[in-house]
Amino acid sequence: MSGPTAADQERVRVLVVDDNPDLRVVIRLMLDMDGRFEVIGEAEDGVQAVALSDRLQPDVVLLDRSMPRMTGLEALPEICSVAPRAAVVLYTSEADERVYQAALGSGAVGVMDKTTGVAELAVRLSEALVRSWADPAADVVVKVGPVPSDAALEWIDNTCRIVAAVREHPDVTDVPIDPQVLDAFEDYLRAWRGIAETKGQFVWAARAAPDAVHRLVDAWAAMDRIADERLQALGLDWSSPRGRLFFQAITHAVLDALQHHEATLALARRLQPQWG
Repeated sequence: MSGPTAADQERVRVLVVDDNPDLRVVIRLMLDMDGRFEVIGEAEDGVQAVALSDRLQPDVVLLDRSMPRMTGLEALPEICSVAPRAAVVLYTSEADERVYQAALGSGAVGVMDKTTGVAELAVRLSEALVRSWADPAADVVVKVGPVPSDAALEWIDNTCRIVAAVREHPDVTDVPIDPQVLDAFEDYLRAWRGIAETKGQFVWAARAAPDAVHRLVDAWAAMDRIADERLQALGLDWSSPRGRLFFQAITHAVLDALQHHEATLALARRLQPQWG
């Protein structure tokens, strides 16, 4: 009995973004011929890429780096925001380490080098996607800001006091919190303070293992469940509305990063049986 044909497989829906119309035609042809991909839209710059990502919700965005109006690196975080389930691959003729780190830090799952030509485009794209899916423990990328630094400092100072109180009075939370997790919290708080003290606007990006992010989220949820009266008995209170601006930015950034990570894994689980 023969295996499933390309027509029987579920195709990966791709948005192609490049300011060169001739190259877009070739990319569409190569991906359509491969059988695993379906090009559902084309954009000629970052502005169009964001709008089409929002409207079409593609599985994959093949994103050119150098374009007018809005570059690929500028569009990347916005695409990840409006289409969190999309796996974005930056397509560039300058695929050096600096560009690679900037792309991953902005939410891309991989970087492809344009200089190798388009003949093997579908194969290289599938390899880039499979590499990014292969390890469920691949890092979560979190990016925060810009947020006013005075709001960040207000929340950081107050949270430092809460973390110190939880360390001194471990029974104040409804579940015990690992001291090593509290150490990690304090490391982040120190790093955030250093950024907020030197700039008017707080902007921060980092990569972390999913397990580590989930441990921090679970620990903070336990602290967030501390009753107001118990907190006040320790001489503490929750942050002011100004400080909560930063808390909301951190919360949204972490949850968006986890959602993007889970969406990528879900796409992998859906496609890997047919891709091998």
